[in-house]
Amino acid sequence: MKGASEVNIGIIGLGFGAKVQLPALQSIEGVKVVALCDSGSGENIPREVEAAGYKVCHGYKEVIASEYVDAISVVTPPHIQREIVCEAMSLGKHVLCEKPFGRNVKDAKIMYHTAKQTSLVHAVDFEFRMEPGIRALKNELLKGTVGEVIRIDVSWLTGGGLDPLRKWSWQHDSNLGGGVLGGFGSHIIDYIQWITDSTIEIVYGRSGILVPFRRDASGYSVKVTGEDSMDVICELSNGCIANLRFSNCFPYSWGHCIEVYGKGGRIILRHERPFTPETMVLQIENASCGLRSINLPSEKASPSLDSRFVAFKGIAELFLAAIRGCPDQDLPTFETGLSVQNVMDAVRRSVNSKSAVVITESIEA
Repeated sequence: MKGASEVNIGIIGLGFGAKVQLPALQSIEGVKVVALCDSGSGENIPREVEAAGYKVCHGYKEVIASEYVDAISVVTPPHIQREIVCEAMSLGKHVLCEKPFGRNVKDAKIMYHTAKQTSLVHAVDFEFRMEPGIRALKNELLKGTVGEVIRIDVSWLTGGGLDPLRKWSWQHDSNLGGGVLGGFGSHIIDYIQWITDSTIEIVYGRSGILVPFRRDASGYSVKVTGEDSMDVICELSNGCIANLRFSNCFPYSWGHCIEVYGKGGRIILRHERPFTPETMVLQIENASCGLRSINLPSEKASPSLDSRFVAFKGIAELFLAAIRGCPDQDLPTFETGLSVQNVMDAVRRSVNSKSAVVITESIEA
């Protein structure tokens, strides 16, 4: 018989779901992954999943209909998230949904309002909140180490998408929720609003497609419609300006850097190749001393595990704590997901109009 604090979880999606979520969830005490299925996007069931004897279902409906499943993690492409999330909640399942939380604002609103009609726990996997470096950065801001924040510069430039062997997928189709705005930008928008405890109110964005065609599984050349490069200028409700640039197809890329400038100093967080915990560096400079490095918490997973293991595990632990009746304000809920989608929608409108866009839409609308 299941213990009172034990939570049974089903995972829908066996890409990131099998590589990161499965080992992370199984490492948490009182959690059992009882069912899995692919997302229907052509994923192969990893050999290690079959070898471990997990129950692999034929489609998401079998997972969410199971009486043994208390909660589900939706690790699917954005264009099918809404259908799965809403159906799961109608069957009384708590839901953890992968970012970017649907294809667009319409999807996000429907999922958010569906959740509001229930008492179920809901969350979006904005896992960068749990990155040790970003949490340490926020802690320094809370302590007032650099004073009132006036400017943030984010540069996240990688070159993984330049691989000529990388095949066309939903990630290259804007109608399916693909593009670097949802892939990278959603994370940045969330953590910018989180570390500053404010909201983005005005955006001006420009985007580009550096690799215009991809080969599909049959070898045919397909036009890419999802942007792979973007620059966004944001004005926040606290008066701070944020300048964001991100791409997964940038030649000679060097990684992810966050620079926060306050009236009394600056904080720099850099994550460089080979993108392990050891290559994340936090530095502070203020009136009391010159540029100095801050030791980050040592939260290391096994070298054989994905580098995203620790951050996702942090989100999963907050999600599970909420299910057990101990909610935490740092858990990104469906309201967070809708807020991020509102900003992304404004960025897309700005790109299309080539003008600044004021974000006026209410979460409740």
